[in-house]
Amino acid sequence: MRVRLSLALAGWLLLAGAAGAQTAPAWSGTLGVTTDHVRRGTVRGKDDVELTGSLEHLRGSFYAGAAANTAALGDTDYEVDLYVGWQPQWAGWDWDFNAKRVSYFGGSDDSDHWEFYALATRSIGPVSGTFLVGGSPDYEGAA
Repeated sequence: MRVRLSLALAGWLLLAGAAGAQTAPAWSGTLGVTTDHVRRGTVRGKDDVELTGSLEHLRGSFYAGAAANTAALGDTDYEVDLYVGWQPQWAGWDWDFNAKRVSYFGGSDDSDHWEFYALATRSIGPVSGTFLVGGSPDYEGAA
């Protein structure tokens, strides 16, 4: 499964390169330290200092990246997220379509899952609105 995911990510980057050739590629990243990492109402940090980091590549309206943190889930040691997305503009709206694979390593917890979302944002004068639809077919043990 992890090999197929890596091949899919590599293919997506090639596609993004062809589609976004008119815009110079850009890289960005983050590094951080936190305690009591909270995600969706669940504390994952176990009162320890947690390390976080990410690296993202943007080419045209396509992006792909990876994020990792040591905030454990169950008996796992760390989490790695791989994601791809597309941010077109259409009909006066800014769109963001994203697919992410969340994987946990270093333990017996089997909570790896996919997440998907679509986001639409529009500003009219000083007012802006955002609509988000997202979900996961198998988030943390869902049937």
